[in-house]
Amino acid sequence: MAQSACVDPAAATNPLARPALPGAQSAQDSTPLRRLRAPTSGKERSDVTAREAFGVQDQFLEAVGSVKMISPSREVLADWMRYEMPIDTIRAKGSVSIRSWQDLIAGPELEYRRDTETGFMKSPNFELGLYKGRGSAEELLFTGPDQYRVLRGTYSTCVDKSPVWRLAVGTLDINDTTGVGVAKDAKVYLGSLPILWLPQFSFPLKNERKSGFLSPTYGSSASRGFDFQIPYYLNLAPNYDATLTPRLMTKRGGMLNGQFRYIENTSLGMSSGEWLAEILPKDNQTGTTRRAENLRHMQLFTPNLSLSLNFNRVSDARYFIDLADYVAITSITTLPRDATLTYRKFDWVFNAKAQRFQTLQDPAALVLPPYDRLPQLTAESPLYRFGPSKRFEAKIAADVTRFEYPNPSFPSGYRSYALGSLAYRYETPGGFITPKVSLHASNYRLTGVFDDYENSNRVLPITSIDGGLFFDRSTKIFGQAFQQTLEPRAMFTYIPYRDQSKTPFFDTALADFNHLQLFSENRYVGQDRIGDAAQLSVGVTSRLFDPVSQKERLRVTLGERFYFNEQKVTLGETPRDRNASDILLSAQGRVTDALYFETNAQYNASEGRSERFSAGLRYTPDRARTLNLNYRSIRELATQSGSVRVRQVDASLQWPIYRNLYGIGRVNFSLADRRLTEGVIGLEYDGCCYVVRAVAQRIATSTTTATTAYFLQLELIGLARVGANPLDILKRNIPGYSLLYDNPTRRRVDNPDSPTFTPWTPNTP
Repeated sequence: MAQSACVDPAAATNPLARPALPGAQSAQDSTPLRRLRAPTSGKERSDVTAREAFGVQDQFLEAVGSVKMISPSREVLADWMRYEMPIDTIRAKGSVSIRSWQDLIAGPELEYRRDTETGFMKSPNFELGLYKGRGSAEELLFTGPDQYRVLRGTYSTCVDKSPVWRLAVGTLDINDTTGVGVAKDAKVYLGSLPILWLPQFSFPLKNERKSGFLSPTYGSSASRGFDFQIPYYLNLAPNYDATLTPRLMTKRGGMLNGQFRYIENTSLGMSSGEWLAEILPKDNQTGTTRRAENLRHMQLFTPNLSLSLNFNRVSDARYFIDLADYVAITSITTLPRDATLTYRKFDWVFNAKAQRFQTLQDPAALVLPPYDRLPQLTAESPLYRFGPSKRFEAKIAADVTRFEYPNPSFPSGYRSYALGSLAYRYETPGGFITPKVSLHASNYRLTGVFDDYENSNRVLPITSIDGGLFFDRSTKIFGQAFQQTLEPRAMFTYIPYRDQSKTPFFDTALADFNHLQLFSENRYVGQDRIGDAAQLSVGVTSRLFDPVSQKERLRVTLGERFYFNEQKVTLGETPRDRNASDILLSAQGRVTDALYFETNAQYNASEGRSERFSAGLRYTPDRARTLNLNYRSIRELATQSGSVRVRQVDASLQWPIYRNLYGIGRVNFSLADRRLTEGVIGLEYDGCCYVVRAVAQRIATSTTTATTAYFLQLELIGLARVGANPLDILKRNIPGYSLLYDNPTRRRVDNPDSPTFTPWTPNTP
């Protein structure tokens, strides 16, 4: 593998080694430094070595020839040094360097007062901070603990002698304590080309908040045209902040985005939340005002009582289609607005909730709006364990909800239900058995008269017995030792039939048939339908473990359900006409630490065809190297607009192409529709102190339209990002995507507590 451009040649054998600055002496035999301030009531103890030394006790010390002054928190090397003891001041000339916890400064002349950490160095070269910002100057002033002022100098995080980018500044104030740098009369150079001049700007030295302009972003898309944004961040207080973002879209017009976040301890208790809003006063395409807002708030009145608010609103149904950046947003059809009051006591949870929805309709794919809940009251007990060895388990849940529908032709009304269960769980190392009995009681009171539905009551007992065994053995496969398990399981469920054809369904749907649902009692999700059942679910799982690391290398599961009654309760679906369900098969495993696969199949044995199938593969041998391949097929997927067939392929990657050039991309293609659902393609170049990203994205914004966006970003590590930011898109589209400069072998470290962080010691060059 080629050596990273981020590793200095001097550090090729030691990734934590630091390169010597011009004029700096080496210190191979010194003692490690500690991050220690000088005592307020005295001076740090110091040891001085030199070829020649003389002085007056408690007055001064003068030394010549390979002078080395070491104290617990810093080290000074020089050809000549004079230490004035009464004022705790060092004067040094020749080849001078001063080194502390994370800073190294070298030059021909130094004056430094140790107790106040003030002074100057003439014509220095320097390396400062955890991000190793480095440069040179006519003069560097020490202005306090971990504070410096660079006069008429340069600054960069590049390792090379000829940095790819640098700042040329009149003055640069660096404060490692606050993590902020402030530059005045600053020019930004790419190589020898000046690209930007700023009279003054500030930038973070580490990942901490500060007010100021954030890096502008720009891009281009078919629906918005050229898109330019320049955010301004307001660090208003430690507990709240805001961001204002003017945005210009050549095809849409000017927009203003705002974000406000807060955490506050009020007289009503602790509160936190976030408010987001954006407004487009006049859309050049539609001639209308368009806006969106989101509010999330959490209020903790007491340790037991809390309130959560969630409010969403957009001005029109096409808002996300025209203005959003990816499918997860453009495909949103409902926006919830809800408030929930929660009370917890003795592990019981009580909720009072009110919820409405805004439905966004696509004329080509209409959807039914969900029911509003005005209000919903719920109570749920903890799982009580009692009896011998606490093998008995009991649980109670209750709910009263008023459902309201925007269309008066649909039923609205009250639903109340209570569900109680009692189980006995017996477990041994070789297996378990759990008989369980539940009682579900419900009541419906409608607020009008409807031909198809009426007021009703329903009481249903639910009984089941669930059991499984566990076997294991040592085995060898292709000569490699494994620990293998065999885990058969069976569950019998009986629910008597009750006529529910006149009962409305407010929030209930048929559950997907999968391995999780195979061992559930009710085939429906929700409380409006309790399916009649006399069924036996069986399954078997086998796993392979590495006997040394205990890592699971392979898991294979097979399952099926057998029916002993005819299905009478339905929710609009066709009643089954078979005595056995489809066969479920899944296999997943980590063949190596880098290679993972997963496959799932639902096979209809009576028709001899696959109903659902999915397969996925992920290969991640190293950071910034990931390959994902996925295929999904559904023969018939029920949607509100009808049944559709799904056949999709999805491939994504982040992979080095040549040296520090990486390819990135994703293709999500619908084979059934012969249509690209979402595509991303781009390149990243890692220049050690900078990263360039060029990305193009095409997304389907509706069933008939699509849009394309372009992103070009230059990231100057340790300074700023300039251009359209594609990082959110890359992280969402490419599972396993990682920032190139997060590589732990690189020398920039932003977390002193991480295992890769080793403070400099004089024993490292």
